[in-house]
Amino acid sequence: MDFKRRLIYFIALSFLFSTCVVEKGHAFPFFKKNKKDNAPVETQKNIENNYPFAEELPPSYGEGEYEEDMKKEDKIINSKPASNEPAVYVKRINITGNKLVPQEAILDAMSTKEGMLYDKDLIKVNLRQIYEMGYFSDKLKATPTLTKDGVILNIQVEENLPITSFVVKGNEVISTDKIQEILASQVGMPQNIVEINKAINAIENYYAERGYILARVMNIYDEPDGTVFVEIDEGILDEIKFSGNTKTKDYVIERNISVVPDTVYNDNVLQKDINRLYATGAFGNVKRSLSPSEKNPDKYCLTIEVEEKRTGSISIGGGLDLTTGLFGTLSYADRNFLGRGQQTSLSFSTGTGAMLGGDDVLNKADFQAEAKFIEPRLLGSLTSMEIGAFANSWASFQIPLATEQRYGANIEFARPFKKYPHLTGGIGVGVEYDTIQEGDEDKARALFYRAEQDFAQRADQLVSGLYVNVTPTLVFDTRDNLQMPRSGMFAMGKLNGAIKTVGDADSYMSVSGTVKKYVPVAKASTLVLTARAAGNLVGDMPEFAAYRLGGARTLRGFKEGHVGRGYGFVSGSLEYRTPIPFMDKITSNQFLNNTRFAVFVDGGHILSPALSQDLYGWPGYAITAGVGLRFFIPGLGPLSLDYGIPFTNVGDNNSKNGQFTFFFGEAY
Repeated sequence: MDFKRRLIYFIALSFLFSTCVVEKGHAFPFFKKNKKDNAPVETQKNIENNYPFAEELPPSYGEGEYEEDMKKEDKIINSKPASNEPAVYVKRINITGNKLVPQEAILDAMSTKEGMLYDKDLIKVNLRQIYEMGYFSDKLKATPTLTKDGVILNIQVEENLPITSFVVKGNEVISTDKIQEILASQVGMPQNIVEINKAINAIENYYAERGYILARVMNIYDEPDGTVFVEIDEGILDEIKFSGNTKTKDYVIERNISVVPDTVYNDNVLQKDINRLYATGAFGNVKRSLSPSEKNPDKYCLTIEVEEKRTGSISIGGGLDLTTGLFGTLSYADRNFLGRGQQTSLSFSTGTGAMLGGDDVLNKADFQAEAKFIEPRLLGSLTSMEIGAFANSWASFQIPLATEQRYGANIEFARPFKKYPHLTGGIGVGVEYDTIQEGDEDKARALFYRAEQDFAQRADQLVSGLYVNVTPTLVFDTRDNLQMPRSGMFAMGKLNGAIKTVGDADSYMSVSGTVKKYVPVAKASTLVLTARAAGNLVGDMPEFAAYRLGGARTLRGFKEGHVGRGYGFVSGSLEYRTPIPFMDKITSNQFLNNTRFAVFVDGGHILSPALSQDLYGWPGYAITAGVGLRFFIPGLGPLSLDYGIPFTNVGDNNSKNGQFTFFFGEAY
């Protein structure tokens, strides 16, 4: 086709579409959010739904029309012209009017490329694509020019007012520097509502990730000099209300809530507060709701709704225990005494005598009594107070073939460090009378004779004393859950000064420490690493106060104390806990689904062996491994049932085939 014929054809096309111009819109449609909705705010998602920030594009770029043009695009570009029509191609695309936005970025945004078939219907699609970049006003213009080699498409754009700087207002908990860092890429570029909306999302997400879920960018406006102002509402609390508590005093809930009015609300902090409320044992369920304050709609009202549970109980029962045998109990306990959050308990128990204790423990009936009172917030402060009294009489696990009586009372104070909330310091003072008496002299003499030991040493074991104990304690605790921890650490160090006032025993000072690390594995499993050590520092520690290894709480697979007894020890444990496979598929019972299967390895070594070690020839060190189950019982904690097998020499008083053990609670 000669140039003249092509020119006539192009003029006809140009008559139908000489120019395309975007008709409506705003150069930079900044926004101001509406006032907060009065509906209760339950979640971050609900809050966001109340305040949409994205504005619609101009009506001339209606979504339906745009989608229709895009559907045409591939068909038009890739189709061949009719046989009686000349083919016209896009030779070159020129962009004018852009000063800050690179031409390459504009060309990349367009579907039409140089060398493609020219069609006027695609121009509108291209203009919308350029407009959606966000940098330009609605005054976009496309003008085609025909040459002998094809069409030169001239696109004229008008950039929005450039941003010279951002000014951030209303922020307190997040620094201005951090917010400026999010906005920095837009400084020096034309105003862009697309990028502004991305920045708004980034700012609000940054707040939310740190617990400030109410924070919103409420208003953005600009000045003629290009300064853009960003106003933030971080979500300030106006008041806190409590509901659902009929027995529990308001101040019991309030003292466990660290968020306060006239501060920026943080949901992460409140979750920790809710965990503290659960830990009191007074509540079965705790929920929170947020809503705009009726007094000040620009602030929020936080409502803590609790569901109280029965906390007082009187029980008569019995059971089986390795240290007391068959036993019966009578007890009273209340974890929310008089609705004040205080804990009281009184218990009596008697049993037939130790089971599986070995031939070093007498088969003697035992009696135990204990009374306890705990004030978690003494005089409204963070200091807790615990007062206790006890009386015990049983066959001694410390001194072979002897009986043991212990009577005493103590008071302990503990308080978390203000700068280190996971660190708690405590001091305890108590009075305790310990007496060890002969249980079976004939068997004792025979024991000393077999071990070739002088029976005169028996007097060093059968001592008594009235002690004043002073016990400072330091605890570091980051566990995520006190009943069923999956992550965090528990570490405790204790110094005990025992000052003898009456009796033939000696004064002494000892130190002990425990570290437990919980590592989450997969979805619901946990790896527990434990290290423990203790020893005598000053004075002559009586053997009834010595340490023992072996049994349910130390080295499983041995009888109680049958690894050894001495005036110091080191031990460690590695335990893997996991849900019973497919249990959640079989039943929805919470108790069964909380049950854990455990695999463990224990190891330990006695330091400075006591006389009992020589009498029985216990190995003094051991490595064991085994399996077990962990039953988590509400109000009591975990019940551990284990079977361990020794890997090392067990001596003459243990089974090479291992041992069953069980106990309540965690071993610390």
